Amino acid sequence: MLSHGDLVKKVFVLIETGYIKQAGASLTEDFEYIGPLPEPIRKNQFLNLHQALVSALPDWSYNIRMLQEEDDTVSLRTHITGTHTQELHIPSMGVHSPATGRRIVMPLEPIEVKIRENRIASITVGRVRNGGVMGLLEQIGVELPIPAGAAV
Repeated sequence: MLSHGDLVKKVFVLIETGYIKQAGASLTEDFEYIGPLPEPIRKNQFLNLHQALVSALPDWSYNIRMLQEEDDTVSLRTHITGTHTQELHIPSMGVHSPATGRRIVMPLEPIEVKIRENRIASITVGRVRNGGVMGLLEQIGVELPIPAGAAV
């Protein structure tokens, strides 16, 4: 059986290399991703989002730093990098962007991963200025539509 830290590294490497379905096998059915998005997302939304990101940025790398294990929690930091060489299509966010060739370099982002029964139950990403999906979209030049009724 893998250590909790090794499980997290394995899942992140599977995502980086485009093996999204295999990564999903290591997530609990009630998995939740909590981060710099308007609201938490569930397992299938998380996998679909990362399939879109890794397809559009084939050299996507988490660049894991400072991984620490304590009981059922793994804490780490990521410094995501990649190059937008393919079309990015995220229907749930209204994103459709042709390849720009732009290189993204995300800020160091703190992550806490909860493990249950040797599977990942949740991933919580701390809010960091210019981080998260919104920071990534900004770096590649995607302008998101402003929702009706939003303060401008």
